[in-house]
Amino acid sequence: MRRVLGVVLGVALASPAAAQGLGEEVFREGDWRVYRSVDSFTDEVHCTGTYGDGSWIQLASDADQLFVSLRGRGGLRGVTFRYGNAAPEDLRLPTDREESLDVVIVSGSALTRAVNSGRLRLQILTILDTLVMEDIRLDAASGFVEARRFIAEGLECSSDE
Repeated sequence: MRRVLGVVLGVALASPAAAQGLGEEVFREGDWRVYRSVDSFTDEVHCTGTYGDGSWIQLASDADQLFVSLRGRGGLRGVTFRYGNAAPEDLRLPTDREESLDVVIVSGSALTRAVNSGRLRLQILTILDTLVMEDIRLDAASGFVEARRFIAEGLECSSDE
């Protein structure tokens, strides 16, 4: 997980325009795009999904982690999750890793619940005491299902080409 996180976050979480630095766009469906890059040192191939017009929201190269960056947007103090139309959960503090990277990491049961609901809304409290709202569609209509499948199973995302 640490390697995947480093690859994704190290590539481009600084600004929406940074999506250009993610590599070559190899897939597009709805609101989701997949970029392919090759590590210049190890020659490993990685694919990263992005949501919307920027790179604030990324699907990791293992397709099992979603990252929402707060870098350059006030930093991360806390986050409230809302899955689909369910009631919002309580505010949670960031983990040490999330805090050090200024990123919300959605993985494991949280990602499963978000995918099953088809939508994840985040209300993020920043260090500057501002709120950042993210509304992420994770359904077939948004292109998420196909983008995730492309990353997880796609031959373009493998070093064995």
